[in-house]
Amino acid sequence: MTIEGNKDEADKCIDIAQNAFSAGDTEKAERFLLKAERLYPSARAKELLTRVRAAGSSGNASKRTPPSTPSSSTEENVRKRKTPSHQPPQREYTQEQLEAVRRVNTKCKDYYEILGVTKEATDSDIKKSYKKLALQLHPDKNHAPGAAEAFKAIGNAAAILTDPEKRKQYDLRGEEPVQPQHTHHQYYARGFESDLTAEELFNMFFGATGECKHVSVSK
Repeated sequence: MTIEGNKDEADKCIDIAQNAFSAGDTEKAERFLLKAERLYPSARAKELLTRVRAAGSSGNASKRTPPSTPSSSTEENVRKRKTPSHQPPQREYTQEQLEAVRRVNTKCKDYYEILGVTKEATDSDIKKSYKKLALQLHPDKNHAPGAAEAFKAIGNAAAILTDPEKRKQYDLRGEEPVQPQHTHHQYYARGFESDLTAEELFNMFFGATGECKHVSVSK
């Protein structure tokens, strides 16, 4: 893999950062710009990062959650008291969806197995496999138990294996066996984690607009 091959991904990160900055979310903008700089350093990313940090330090970034007023808090407490204590109905899922979740959560010992690729896989192979699995495991489409954890796992695996430096480190130090009975895979605790959320990774791999979020997935 060469750093040239990451230019498109870096451009996507910059586009997402630009949108976040325009919306006043400097924290998200900075996170994506740092990701872009790791993938493919550019003057465009550096210039925008300078503006984002300046805006963040001056305190101009708008807050996402407005402070709750006494009246709204009271109304929320009333709604909570009126909410029935019974559990919501179980959402349906197929056996195939459940098996896909179990494979990721309990049967895979490393990131390559999670994505179903070999250690010789190219960036293109990894991204193609991630997109296929993401559409199978996205919690909006797959309601099997553990789907959210599996979705996070494939996103984390794709993020690490498409980052040249992190993949190199993982290949050198990520070979210890993983105990599948643990709720959280052991390789998460060794520092090989993405600095992006599962949804942010999904949006990055499918494009800044997230246009594939509403793609129908055949069962």
